[in-house]
Amino acid sequence: FLSSNGGSSNAYTDSEDTVYYFNMNADEDKKLGEGLDRFASFFIGPLFTESATGRELNAIESENSKNLQSDIFRMYQIEKSRANTEHPYSKFYTGNKETLL
Repeated sequence: FLSSNGGSSNAYTDSEDTVYYFNMNADEDKKLGEGLDRFASFFIGPLFTESATGRELNAIESENSKNLQSDIFRMYQIEKSRANTEHPYSKFYTGNKETLL
């Protein structure tokens, strides 16, 4: 639906929340309404199929691998490792397959 209407969707995880978003060409209110309904359905009745879960795990692993090469993420992880280990802030930031399985 989104690609056929010139759109796309994605998400990213920040330090305290995950942001989901989509965009599309919605020249008509009806199209935008349908897009919003479809987007909302991901949260109302998510489908956790085995293949979709595997793809998401691979995406998280890929993002973590990319972050390992970033000095900003490295410095952030050093800062977190110096925090009180009893506080949630000290935990691993992005996650990977090992931490999620």
